[in-house]
Amino acid sequence: QAALSSALARVDSIARAHRHLYRGAASSPGAVDMAVYLEELSAALAEALFLRGAITLDCVCDHGAIPRDRAVSIGLIVNELVTNA
Repeated sequence: QAALSSALARVDSIARAHRHLYRGAASSPGAVDMAVYLEELSAALAEALFLRGAITLDCVCDHGAIPRDRAVSIGLIVNELVTNA
């Protein structure tokens, strides 16, 4: 039960970050502000990996809108890099 609860918490935190991909701004539908997305993704990864101060994960990114499909690819790469670091 503890393992399933842990897995559920990780999935939920990552899902919250990925919701940003589909909220989209009214001024640029289909585009994602990468600074906001990567900050949310980094926070979700820190929570999902139970870093809790043991390791600090800082995200520094300029604001810029890019197409959603590219944002997904970048998010996957960031996810792998952080998870494997």
